[in-house]
Amino acid sequence: MGSDLKDPEATVYELHSLSSEIDPNDAKQDVNIEWTPGFWAQFPKIGLGALLVALIACVGEVIILVTSDGKSQSKWPHRVAPNVLLSISNSVANICFSIAIGNGVAIAWWRQTLKPTTIEQLQRSWAFSTSLKQIAFAGKYFNVIALAALTTKLLIIDAVLMQKATSTYLDTDPPVPIALKGFANATFPRTGGGSGTLSTSLILDLQMWYQRGGFYYNGDWFSGCNSTKDDGSDYTCILNVPGAGFEFDCSEAVSNKIDYGKTLKSGSTANLFHIGFEEVYANANQSYSYINMDVSFTRADNTASCPGTLLQQTCKLRPATIGYPVTIDGGANQIMLGIDEHAYIFYDEPIFTSYNRSIKQQDGYTVLGYQDVHETNNTNAVEDSRLGGIVQAMNQFLAGDANMTRILDKHNSTKYEIQQTGMAQLYLTEAMADERDCGYWYLDPMFTDSPDSIPDLVNQINQIMFLIATDGSLEDPDDQDKKNNMPDAFNGTAYIDNVHYATNYAYMWGGFVSTMVCILCVLPVYWGFWQLGRPVTLGPFEIAAAFRSPMVTGGGTVEEVIKKRGDQKVQFGHIVSGDAAGQLGIAEAQYVTRAHPSIGSARQEIDEAVAGILHTRTR
Repeated sequence: MGSDLKDPEATVYELHSLSSEIDPNDAKQDVNIEWTPGFWAQFPKIGLGALLVALIACVGEVIILVTSDGKSQSKWPHRVAPNVLLSISNSVANICFSIAIGNGVAIAWWRQTLKPTTIEQLQRSWAFSTSLKQIAFAGKYFNVIALAALTTKLLIIDAVLMQKATSTYLDTDPPVPIALKGFANATFPRTGGGSGTLSTSLILDLQMWYQRGGFYYNGDWFSGCNSTKDDGSDYTCILNVPGAGFEFDCSEAVSNKIDYGKTLKSGSTANLFHIGFEEVYANANQSYSYINMDVSFTRADNTASCPGTLLQQTCKLRPATIGYPVTIDGGANQIMLGIDEHAYIFYDEPIFTSYNRSIKQQDGYTVLGYQDVHETNNTNAVEDSRLGGIVQAMNQFLAGDANMTRILDKHNSTKYEIQQTGMAQLYLTEAMADERDCGYWYLDPMFTDSPDSIPDLVNQINQIMFLIATDGSLEDPDDQDKKNNMPDAFNGTAYIDNVHYATNYAYMWGGFVSTMVCILCVLPVYWGFWQLGRPVTLGPFEIAAAFRSPMVTGGGTVEEVIKKRGDQKVQFGHIVSGDAAGQLGIAEAQYVTRAHPSIGSARQEIDEAVAGILHTRTR
């Protein structure tokens, strides 16, 4: 192939020497190369500028982490996560460090050539910039170039620390005001009457209450609490709904000591538990009707004499407009009754609040005003009573009795038997297996705050009345007309659970300190830059020119070398002419045959090329 490149009939070439001699013409030009040392003349703008940008990027990472700490994703600008911004900033810093280290290593290497040194020392310093192995085994030869090059390997620590400095957690965003459409009747609808017949809507409301107990599917009740965010997530809305209900004016419970073992005669019966409801009609002295609720329960010890305590309480349920605390889960479209803002925020508290005698309602509920219902005993005889159906429903679903009888058996031994009706058995918490011991202990129906117990009476009545007021069954004809013509707007508060960002300041400051250390490790390679008379790099042609290579003679910058010798065609291979003939190297293309994988064919190409050159010389 070499002979193909060398035409024997071609014009005789003028051969150039490949020795170390310098062309006199080039030497005349090289003396004019500028060498102007000085601080501002040789100030490394690119290198130190890149180091400054790396410092700014690090400060930016600290600002991102401090600003994002505790911030909601919905409040974060453009919703670009802090870890993404940190990754971008760290990438910029790494690029800048690479530029700064590259420029600094070149300055340190060329400064090393200004002093008497050896080629081995120069090679070792150059190797530090490319080989971690050389740095690891540098020993006494470790220098600022090795230190700067090692910094490039340590930059990963900054990225790891900064990424670990940010994390996420799920929390509730600050509340925002919201208006919802819905309906609630502040007056009492017809519920049934004296014939024992309940209205259809009340029957369905009771079924819904009995099955779901304070947690209801929203359906068509309230609208405007879903699909509130661009990503499809939903609000939790908390509002206060005014509707028909009762004020609970209860007397303080009266406690009486009892000892059934001493007071009961054989065959006699004592009442241990009682819940009952009765309508008290309006009369000449009272312009409104109300419901009377009697409550009594016993706490007896499990001994043969059966001592204990009987507690009795009476409550007046006066018709009123009640502010019901309502929570709507927009995602599940579910209504939860009795959870106000305080209970929602401090969710570790009981779901259902207790009765508060001072406000005459449960905590979280408010009595907004009275709704006088005027009914007489004669009114209750027809099926348009407003309280009659409610009283009947309460006696059916909430009332109960428990009676204990003392019996002497044929051995004249005392035993106790208990009969329970209605809801009494649900409040019984302890009963001894041996019937000869009484030990019957009932919960207070007004304060059943045990986690495994049923809701207390006030809570259950509020649940029933909320369904009646909002027409949960959608069967009350009077309410249907109001719903269609007068949808109410309820002002509430909306909460949403969102991703929040958290910052670990230990990792953040660790990353910041690590970056500062890296900057300090790079700065030494720039020391003495003012001693150089021109910008320098570690480019191969620039170094070759400094070592007076014949093809790139001069010793100037890379740009100067390219300007003078840029069009020179060169090739690596077997040199066939000059004092380097027979060696592998780079020379003018016409005096080189390419290195061939086959040693034999390469030798043949060399011989053919030499023969061709000699032939041209003899012509």
